[in-house]
Amino acid sequence: MYCRAVFLAFLLLGLMDVFPVTAETIDFKKFRAQFRCEVVNRLERIYGFGDRSKHQDRFLSITVPEHRHGYVQCMFYEGGRKLICEAASGFFLSKPEEPRLYRLSDEKIDQLRSLGFSDDDSRGNFRHYSDVESSPNFNRIADFLLAALHQGYDANAQSRLQFNAPFAPNTATTCIPVG
Repeated sequence: MYCRAVFLAFLLLGLMDVFPVTAETIDFKKFRAQFRCEVVNRLERIYGFGDRSKHQDRFLSITVPEHRHGYVQCMFYEGGRKLICEAASGFFLSKPEEPRLYRLSDEKIDQLRSLGFSDDDSRGNFRHYSDVESSPNFNRIADFLLAALHQGYDANAQSRLQFNAPFAPNTATTCIPVG
C-alpha cells in the first residue's frame, strides 16, 4: 500500500512538469467559470436571431473596462457560416496622420497570435477568421473570446466586462447566480 502511494505521488509530480498548474491557468479557469454562460448565451441568441443572411448587428463586443483599450468583438456573416473576430490593437485611437497613442506590448501581441489572431495592426485591429459548423460549438467560440480577453487584456474573474450585442442586449436569467 505504501509503495503504491509513493508511486502515485511521483507519478503526479512527473505530470506536473508536463501539465504545469500555474496561477494563469487557475486564473483563466475562474475567469471562464465566471463569464462563459453569459458569452455562450449571447452567441446562441445572436446566431439564432432572425434572418441569418443579414449580418448587420449580428455581433458581440466584449470590453474590459479596467484596460485602457481592451476589447474583443466577433460577428457572424455569410448566413452564419463564417465568423470574424477582432482584438483591439489601439489603431483606432489615433487619426491616420497622427502617431499611435496606444499599442499592445509585444508579449500581448504574441499571446493573441498564439490564439490565431493576425499580428498586423498597420490598418486596423488584429483579426481572426473562422468557419462556423452547421451546429456551432458556442462553448468553443466563447472560450476563444475569453482566452483573448484574458491573455491580451488581462481580464480575470473580478473584471467587470461590458457586453454590446444588439440581438442579445441583456444577461439571460439562466446566467445570473442565485444565492
